[in-house]
Amino acid sequence: MIRWLFVAVAVAVAGCDRSSPLAPAPTLGMTLAVQGGVWRGTLETVSCSGSLCDSRPEPFVLRLNGAGEGVLQIDTGLFSSAPPVAVNLTGIASTSTLQLMGATAPQSSPAMTARLELTEVSEVLAGTLHYDLTRGSGLASKDARILFASRDVTAYGARFQGQWLGFATRTECSGCVLFAFDPVLGNGSTVAMLMSQVGPAINGTFNGVAISGTATASSFTAAGRYEIPPSQCQRGFDSGTTCLIELDMSASVDALDRLRGTVTYRVEGVDAANRPFALNGKGDLAGVVRWPFLF
Repeated sequence: MIRWLFVAVAVAVAGCDRSSPLAPAPTLGMTLAVQGGVWRGTLETVSCSGSLCDSRPEPFVLRLNGAGEGVLQIDTGLFSSAPPVAVNLTGIASTSTLQLMGATAPQSSPAMTARLELTEVSEVLAGTLHYDLTRGSGLASKDARILFASRDVTAYGARFQGQWLGFATRTECSGCVLFAFDPVLGNGSTVAMLMSQVGPAINGTFNGVAISGTATASSFTAAGRYEIPPSQCQRGFDSGTTCLIELDMSASVDALDRLRGTVTYRVEGVDAANRPFALNGKGDLAGVVRWPFLF
């Protein structure tokens, strides 16, 4: 009786193998198409090594689309008034995790590489992150976990409405050898831009300089000017004075809220010895992304 039962079970198993093939593993597109969106939350440091380490919780924003692409912004608190660092990601999905890896734009400073492994991607996120951050000779190699994160429901009235933060790469600067002070892209090439848009008209500030211009569906051009009267163009107590800033910029935005473009500018003023100076610069805006947190 036991012998016949063993044969019956073996035949049944063999029959199942022939008639019930395994379902195909989910593909990247199948997984991310459902999981695309924007999440924001906070990272908790598990371990860190290097001179740039900071154990404080780090706010972050993650954007994903249905093509296996994303961008991760991390507010590292790298230095006073430092904007979030934006890392471009690509993903590999499996049945249990979503692994995303990437790096900042080429020639970006600071530079970051990141590996994000998500175990839950729904209305909330769960998972871990490892990143390596360098700025000059400083380094931070950090492991963190997602303390909490949920979908972002921020609504914007227009495409360029809001706060745009990140880092730019200064690609040209004549006059910077003699006069290192650059009020446009000199502070670690940080970018802080606030934008208001009504129809095609845009107004705002770029690193404190008032700008205005015209937007289309996914791009804009703008110009800005700051000037003080010649009678006030005098050095301060122990520093120089910026007397004129003129800038022009053009940029476009993609579906992941990444801003790409250029800014050209001229700065005039006097240095700490009351000597006049002028510099002309140009920067690449490849590391600027909309940031939903308001400071």
